[in-house]
Amino acid sequence: MITNEKMTLTTKFFETLASRVIHVFEVTNHDVENWLKAVIAPMESQVREHQLQLRRRLESIKRIYKATDTLEDRIGELENIEKGILAQMAELKVLRQHMHNALTFEAIEEEAAA
Repeated sequence: MITNEKMTLTTKFFETLASRVIHVFEVTNHDVENWLKAVIAPMESQVREHQLQLRRRLESIKRIYKATDTLEDRIGELENIEKGILAQMAELKVLRQHMHNALTFEAIEEEAAA
């Protein structure tokens, strides 16, 4: 009977000890999870903000790149227009010289006739 009581007492002691260990482990685990949430939440927020800034920068770089391409195309168009205008100016200069020569010739003929 004494050995049964010792065995029961020993079993209850170990069961109580095991249940206390389990309880302490659960409380500790819960505290660690809360601590992780408290620590990780600001870090996640910072990572999201950094990711958003990187996306904005990428979009900005894409717009700049696109604008550069568009600007290069526009510069090419304007250079072609400039070449056309310069050609027209050269033609006008030739026509002006012809008109000047014709008027000078006409004035010389009128003087000679007078």
